[in-house]
Amino acid sequence: MPGPNAGRDLASQRMNFQGRLNDLYERSLGSDPSHVAGAIRSLSEDYAEILKEEPERAAFHQIAARSLARAGDIKGGIRLIEEALREDGFNDSLTLNLGQFLAIEGHLAEARHVLEHGYLDHQTPAGAWLCIKALSRLAIEMHDGVLLKAEELLLSQKGYSSSVGEVLSARARLWWNESIQADTHLGSYDLAPEGEGIACLARWRLHEIQPDDVAAMTDSLRRNPDAAGECLIARAMARLSLGHPNAAVSDCLEAERRLSGRSPCEFWSYQTMQLAQACHATALLAAGRTQDAAALAQEILPSLHRGLLPYLLVRQVLASTKGGNR
Repeated sequence: MPGPNAGRDLASQRMNFQGRLNDLYERSLGSDPSHVAGAIRSLSEDYAEILKEEPERAAFHQIAARSLARAGDIKGGIRLIEEALREDGFNDSLTLNLGQFLAIEGHLAEARHVLEHGYLDHQTPAGAWLCIKALSRLAIEMHDGVLLKAEELLLSQKGYSSSVGEVLSARARLWWNESIQADTHLGSYDLAPEGEGIACLARWRLHEIQPDDVAAMTDSLRRNPDAAGECLIARAMARLSLGHPNAAVSDCLEAERRLSGRSPCEFWSYQTMQLAQACHATALLAAGRTQDAAALAQEILPSLHRGLLPYLLVRQVLASTKGGNR
């Protein structure tokens, strides 16, 4: 069946639409949410003809919602996606984004329900993989070993390399403060580029950092840019273990900078950001910047879940600075 714009030459209009949409996203980080919402309304009015097409509409809703989240209005992003799903039905990307937004907001059970629905109804292999990835990170946050095992089984059933599951398991043990010797020897892979960073962090937790770990993480960062957050955090903790707290602070700041663009709208980046901030507070304390360490720890504590490594690190900082009694 011909689409709503069949036979019309909208090439120039499409190009302008895509340019404005990209500009909206790039400018959204730290912007006034009301300005972002106004830009979204303007786009929907100016390109109403293009937005009659369902694929264009889905792409618009996804970028608009992520832009709202990056501007600090994640609730507005949730409302936008929920409305789009009601009007147009299931969509892989929108469902994934909704689940991640809910997880960032702390609605973990609701996020799990959405993401499990997303996996069951996925329309593409990428949609299935990303839902498994998000559910795996959610299992870590919920300290839910049963859910984690279920996602590892799905990875196996889908034919993914066992190495991907090994990195996932090691990541969970790191967050649960249960790292084991086997975790210290992981490699990095296309679908698990953070493996080497997780391995170095496991060495840190097991007090096995070696002098060449800093250089190793520098090399891993170069080869695995998609795991910049994990590699930089790992390099920071290696430097801290080797007696260089100021360099560790710098690495944590760089990790936060690299994660800042996506952590407001991607749960896996948000989760890694929490570890970066907790390690940052730890490094500040080691560098003798007690007040800065306590202030950062107090700032991030309310968003952390008890029992996970970021929470444990922050509580250690606050105990050392007498900065909190939670």
